[in-house]
Amino acid sequence: MDTIILVSDLTKEQASQLLGDAWWGGKNLGLPRKDHDYTGNDDGTGYVKVSVPLEMIRPNEAGDRYDGTVNAERLVVYVNTEIETPIHLVFGERMEKRGAQHANVMDGGHRVSAARLRQDSHIRAVMQRSDYERLQLCFEQRLEERACRDHDSQSFDM
Repeated sequence: MDTIILVSDLTKEQASQLLGDAWWGGKNLGLPRKDHDYTGNDDGTGYVKVSVPLEMIRPNEAGDRYDGTVNAERLVVYVNTEIETPIHLVFGERMEKRGAQHANVMDGGHRVSAARLRQDSHIRAVMQRSDYERLQLCFEQRLEERACRDHDSQSFDM
């Protein structure tokens, strides 16, 4: 299992700009740009740009597509195009309390689907620092559980 890599800290304005560029540079390319705050509910912890293992993002629910909103034709284009803009991930307190093991995609389902088809290991994302910290903790707990299972299975083999 790979690790989550913190690329940089971001101000709310920087995060919103990156997410806006992603929104208007993807499926909305060519439409008249009307910017707004793309960050959603701000909890005051700040934002981070990260490189996240795809296994830490909710599994696809529609075959090769992240969800039913992913257009199959656009997905083929994305698979063959290197897209630099990050996706928008969330991993809120309610998700953690419910025992969720994966972050959800707020924007970037086509990019996640394409990265999985290319068999990339990581994808760039923007998320609130608090969500990143929760996801990092969840990730570390999964590593510990996996190590314990591996150790237990080796003990039985002896």
